[in-house]
Amino acid sequence: MKSKLKYLLIVAVTLLVLIVAFKLISDHQAKTYFAYDKMIGIVDKIEIVYVDTNQDNEIVLKELNLTEKDELLLGLSEIDFFRSIGDPSEPTGICIKLYYKNGTINLVSPNVTSQSITLRCPQEDFDALVSRFTE
Repeated sequence: MKSKLKYLLIVAVTLLVLIVAFKLISDHQAKTYFAYDKMIGIVDKIEIVYVDTNQDNEIVLKELNLTEKDELLLGLSEIDFFRSIGDPSEPTGICIKLYYKNGTINLVSPNVTSQSITLRCPQEDFDALVSRFTE
């Protein structure tokens, strides 16, 4: 009887540890990657572009003015990007092109690779943000 109680206690503690670990991991994954306060100071220019599937043609659909730039960065900071495992697809279709003050350029799409980290966001959230500036 005593060994059965000890076994149940070990199982209960193990389950509790696994639940807490899962909760911590899932909360961490929802962290927003593009922080408005940081981005507003380092992004120089933003364009909405269309990138074809062969990656050899890029069409500028719109260059944002200062007010639109501010609104887009705020909207981008509100989208939850999740860390993802595996190789991302190359950005195609409509993308946000960020020109940083240090000369770096970053294409943002629902599948983003930045600093060896693959990030993904819901396609509908990305489309809703971009459509505010292209319609």
